[in-house]
Amino acid sequence: MGDLEQDGIGRFDMGHDFGFPIWGKWIIVKSLDHTGIGKIVKLLDDTPYPPLLDHIGVALWQAAQGWKAEFDRQMVAQGYRVFGEAASGILGHIGPAGIGQQALARQMAVTKQATQQFVDALVGQGIVLRRPDPEDARGKIVVLTPSGKAMMAQANAVKLAIEADYRARLGAAEFAALEVALRVLARPG
Repeated sequence: MGDLEQDGIGRFDMGHDFGFPIWGKWIIVKSLDHTGIGKIVKLLDDTPYPPLLDHIGVALWQAAQGWKAEFDRQMVAQGYRVFGEAASGILGHIGPAGIGQQALARQMAVTKQATQQFVDALVGQGIVLRRPDPEDARGKIVVLTPSGKAMMAQANAVKLAIEADYRARLGAAEFAALEVALRVLARPG
């Protein structure tokens, strides 16, 4: 422990700071005032946590999160509260002919139980319904209802409005270059 001076109870006195063992590790406690109340400032045998890098992945993630937050905000503001819920994540997977519920779980990489709960929530809101799967007697196809289709048409309008805002902010040439770059990066290796 170097220049630390051990007292009789296993503490190391460092003036107003002190160290002592807890849960098998030495900690340094910084005294805040004369009352002896302090706060832990360092675990002496901790491995330092590597600094987080500021890399392109962070910028891409932040941009995607920002787009999604703005999209959800606009859709909720228009009365489509489902876009404030996790269940909205399945909507982008439902094509014109619908999708099998098991295929939906695979595409979303979630459990069948989670998919069931998401679909139940959307059925309860009148956005989707389940139809029998003609190729699987036990399976169900999830399809949009007429109100679900109208909601998705409004979602497309909101997406185009956000895109127009991005184009205005970046300029047409830089926006076009961004589109190309993102499509190249989205392709496998």
